[in-house]
Parts: sequence; structure tokens; C-alpha cells
Amino acid sequence: MDQLTSLVPFLSGYPSWVRLLVFAYFVGGVGGYAALVLFAPPTLFTIDAVRLTSKLEVGQPLVLDVLVRNPTQKRVQVTELRLSFHAGEPPTGGLQSYQSATASYEIHPLDTGKQLTVSNGSEMLATTTVTFPFAGQDYAEVSVPVAQSIEKDATDRFRLKLSTPEIPRPNYRAVDIVAVYNGVNETKPFRVSLPWPK
Repeated sequence: MDQLTSLVPFLSGYPSWVRLLVFAYFVGGVGGYAALVLFAPPTLFTIDAVRLTSKLEVGQPLVLDVLVRNPTQKRVQVTELRLSFHAGEPPTGGLQSYQSATASYEIHPLDTGKQLTVSNGSEMLATTTVTFPFAGQDYAEVSVPVAQSIEKDATDRFRLKLSTPEIPRPNYRAVDIVAVYNGVNETKPFRVSLPWPK
């Protein structure tokens, strides 16, 4: 061990145990840094911002402007947005920079009243429904099928326009938005307050 610690000439006047301690500290620091780099959590696709761009009125469409970021090194395909409306907390049981929107998804009721159509201006329409999984509680969910492809290390922006008699309602004070991407991955929920006029 003395041969290793003697490689540091300015420590030659110190006892062996001091030189060994300094050497171990250096090796531990380099090893610790390498471990941090090797085992760092992966960068994840995220919802960066959601902005309410419509006036909150019962019977009027709810329009949300969504900005997403893909810091990964692979293209991300967003296939679904899950919206959870609630009174502040789900029951148990503005944009930083300008970017033009690449798509606008409009959700309208069908003639039957229960199903909603989702359109992004193309010929293909998808259907979805508003569900109330917690009976008697101020909670509703909407699953919106989308088709957004975000290149690696890029951002994207799109709009959701929800026109349905069930939403918005004054008892819904917030909406949590989760993006489903690449099949099964989900972003962390992004919460948007719904400031109803008093």
C-alpha cells in the first residue's frame, strides 16, 4: 500500500495512515461520481405547462393549451391524454416561451349524448366518454385519444377543446392531466386550477 500512496509526492512527509486516508478519499470521490453518472435516473417525457385559454362558464367549451417536452434521445408517440376533474383533491377509493400549436383536438358530444367524438381536423374521428368512477363525489374522468409525435430533445404544443354538458362544472376546481406515451408510459400528473368566477 505504501507504494500506492508514495505516488503522491507532496504527502511523503506524512505517516502512512494519512496518505492512505487521502488516497481512499480520492478513489471514493471518483467512484462516487462514476456511480452517480452510471445510475442516474433516466430523463423522462413531461408535461411542461398547461394553460386555461377559455373563460370558465357552464355550458361553454373548456380549452386547454398543453406544452410537452421530450428531453430523451428517442422520438415519443403520445397516444392518450387522461383528464381528471375534481374539487381540489382526487377522492380516495402560463407558457414560458412561444411555440405554435401543431394540433387542436376538439371533443364534442354525439347525438346520443353519452359518447364524445375527438377530432383533430382529419377525417378520422375517435370516440370517448366522460366517466364518474366515484359515485356521489365531485370527480370525472375523460380519456382523450391523441396522435402526437415529438422528436427527440424537442417540445410540442397542442390544444384540447372540451365541449360537453358534464364538464366544466363549478364544483370542479382543478383538472389533473396525464399523457400516455410509447404505449404504456405515463407522465406525472400536471394540475391546472379552474378559477371559477365568484
